[in-house]
Amino acid sequence: MAILDVASDIKHHVAWSHVLVELAMIFSAILAVILGTYWFYTITAESMVEIEETLELSRAESKFWREENLHLLQGVAQKIQEQFSAWHLTRTEIEIGFFLLKGFNAKEIAKHRGINEKTVREHLSNIYYKAGMAGRAELTAYFLEDLLPVNSIETFSKHV
Repeated sequence: MAILDVASDIKHHVAWSHVLVELAMIFSAILAVILGTYWFYTITAESMVEIEETLELSRAESKFWREENLHLLQGVAQKIQEQFSAWHLTRTEIEIGFFLLKGFNAKEIAKHRGINEKTVREHLSNIYYKAGMAGRAELTAYFLEDLLPVNSIETFSKHV
C-alpha cells in the first residue's frame, strides 16, 4: 500500500522530500520485518535447544530414579493391588484405578482402553463407592499418605 502511495505521489508531482521520507519509512519497515523475523527464529531455535537439553536431562534423571527404586515401586504397586482387591474391585476397575493414580483423566483412560468416557466415569464412581472415598483426590491421598510421613514436609523444607 505504501509503495502505491509513493507511486501516486510521484505521479501527482508531490515534493521529493515527502517521497523520500515515505521511501525511508518503507525501507525501515521492511528492514524491521526482516530483522524481527531473523531475531524471532534465532531466539526460538536457541530456546528449543535449551528446552530439548532440559528435557533430556529430566528423562535421564527420571530413568535413573526409576532404576534405583524399581524394587520399591514394585512393592508399592503390589500393595495398591492388594488394597484394590480388598475393596473387591473388578479387574477393569483395578486397571482404571491404576490409570487414575498415574494421573490420567477419564478422557485419556477411555482413549487408552478404547472405551466410552461415560463408561470410564461409571467405573470411577464404582471405585470411589467401593473404597468409601469422595473422589480422585481422596483416593490418591489414601495411597500417598503412608508413603510420605508427616515430618517429611518439615525435613524437606529445611533442605530447600
